[in-house]
Amino acid sequence: MSYPPPLQAVVDELGRFPGVGPKSAQRIAFWLMRQPSEDVARLAQSIEEMKTRLSFCERCCNIAETGDSARSAPTIDVTKRRSVSSRILRTSWRSNAPARFTAPITCSTES
Repeated sequence: MSYPPPLQAVVDELGRFPGVGPKSAQRIAFWLMRQPSEDVARLAQSIEEMKTRLSFCERCCNIAETGDSARSAPTIDVTKRRSVSSRILRTSWRSNAPARFTAPITCSTES
């Protein structure tokens, strides 16, 4: 089915998301159309801010704020799940702690 170009563009872009097929993309696009403009604008702003302010660390592949000077080279957190590492990074405990583990740095997907 052909939709007006602005709607079709959204359906096409949503269909590029992992696990989102054509029907799901259509449902999400129609749901977005029914939402207040402020909510859709807030979603778009959140996505833009995420892309602007966050990146993956080149050393450990964890999520890092762009220009995050809080990470120190001698301290590497080795955890099984990225969510645990995020909690460690939010605490002040790490700032005065010596390196806790000695391990090769490899990037892997969260399990």
